[in-house]
Amino acid sequence: MKGPPRRRKPSAASRSEFSSREPAESRSSVALTVAWTMAVTTVLMCDAGAVLAHGLAPRQADPRRLYLLGELLLLGGTAAGLLSLGLLPLVRRVRRTPPPQGLVAFSLCAAAAPMLALVLRAVR
Repeated sequence: MKGPPRRRKPSAASRSEFSSREPAESRSSVALTVAWTMAVTTVLMCDAGAVLAHGLAPRQADPRRLYLLGELLLLGGTAAGLLSLGLLPLVRRVRRTPPPQGLVAFSLCAAAAPMLALVLRAVR
């Protein structure tokens, strides 16, 4: 009885071919990209939480706490949006391949949303 065929080990030449190849992005550019995407994700979660809190508040007997939570999430979303806007030029400068334009446009809109909500609330 024969067992399964054994896999051949890569030759030394092919191993050195993979090890000499430099990575597509530097560690610092990856770290900045991760920080930027985490900031964008934080903005989205804060915005969703604020909308949910303001939507559920009128159904409560004492809605003040949910309104306060919504306002705090809106403020946190604004802070994360400012961080996202600050990191975006750094990400574009450091990365060898720029982030997709659709993602950049989405992140700009997401970052502007809580700021716009605060401005509209102040004007009203």
